[in-house]
Amino acid sequence: MPNKNILMISVDDLNSWVTFQDNYGGDIHAPNIERLMDMGTNFADAFCQTAVCNPSRASVLSGKAPASTGVYDNSVNWYDVLDPSETLPAVLKKSGFYTVNIGKLLHDPGTTPKNIQDILFDEYIYADKAEEGETDKPFLNMGLRYL
Repeated sequence: MPNKNILMISVDDLNSWVTFQDNYGGDIHAPNIERLMDMGTNFADAFCQTAVCNPSRASVLSGKAPASTGVYDNSVNWYDVLDPSETLPAVLKKSGFYTVNIGKLLHDPGTTPKNIQDILFDEYIYADKAEEGETDKPFLNMGLRYL
């Protein structure tokens, strides 16, 4: 059986956009994002556990509700109350997937300890650094051409 890829695009501060185009009032040409949406699973009626980013993030990473994680606001470091090795990216990494974070899933890398980043990802690339061209990461240099 061929190896499978998993692409999870996590975004925040969204509304109920069903297509990429719904976000913009003007014309935008993004055929690769549209093609990804057409080929993948798009959750048009999905809801988050809570309207606060950190509890929602902890929930997505762990598969547990805020009542189980104890993360109710942005003042708690999720990795202080959850075992990072039991999160989705860590389990995928341990299972042989090459895990890459591009963006701000964990916010600024300075706020997430390097050892936590290493448990979760083979490559952790913060969006600002990528946009500034400050990365030597081969995945990023290859991958952004296609988005």
